[in-house]
Amino acid sequence: MLELVKNIYIKITWDFSTYKDVTVSKMRFKMDFYHIDDLPEKGLDFQKDKFKVVDEKGYGNKNISANIYENLETAPEKKLEQLLNQII
Repeated sequence: MLELVKNIYIKITWDFSTYKDVTVSKMRFKMDFYHIDDLPEKGLDFQKDKFKVVDEKGYGNKNISANIYENLETAPEKKLEQLLNQII
């Protein structure tokens, strides 16, 4: 008999090395720096309190947060405008 899996942990790698020499204000960073990943939303219940960002050595970074949207239609209009202006 198969056991039902209760938790699935997904690891997403985001390479920041292309930004190493970029200087930007905190406000601009917060407004315009984002990552989009299309995860299989059916059957997943994202737990934001368990979300964490770590560097390549495993050290946590509490300065980065996540906003999770069920789909693009539920994202803020400003983000949708930014996406429409990008090639995604």
